[in-house]
Amino acid sequence: MVARKIEFFIESSSDLREIKAQLGRLRTLQQAYDSIVPDGFSQCSRVSRLEAKTLIISADNGVVAAKLRQFSPKLLGQFRKQGLEITLICIEVQIRKCGQQPSHVEVYKKRLSHKTLGTLLKFNNNIESGALKNALFKMINRHACDLAHDKSNKGGERTDSEPHD
Repeated sequence: MVARKIEFFIESSSDLREIKAQLGRLRTLQQAYDSIVPDGFSQCSRVSRLEAKTLIISADNGVVAAKLRQFSPKLLGQFRKQGLEITLICIEVQIRKCGQQPSHVEVYKKRLSHKTLGTLLKFNNNIESGALKNALFKMINRHACDLAHDKSNKGGERTDSEPHD
């Protein structure tokens, strides 16, 4: 058998070409993220995935995730300045070390529907900058991330526990 470079096999498969393209996009996003976040955060957080125009960032612990949520409006603006089409940033906790699992506690959290989130977003776009606008943006971001996370876990199927528009 003739020795061939791996690039030959990647380019010969449409599935592998798509994976290579996705990895390239993630690499670009990670490099942009590393240049945007404050010092030290790139070592304890990373770009996880891009779903539609929603960027999901994984943090190593809840403290880092909370701080990144505070930065998310600024991060979103910086990504846009770099020409990246991102409309939402979701922060999730994803522990890197094996064997360390966070304790799982069921917490009831009222979910907002897509329609309600859209109405809140329109309202937020029409108010002046300030604490209310920032707080409302964070709330919208958190609930939109929850909806996106629920759909990705369920394959996009709606269940009775999801809000209806």
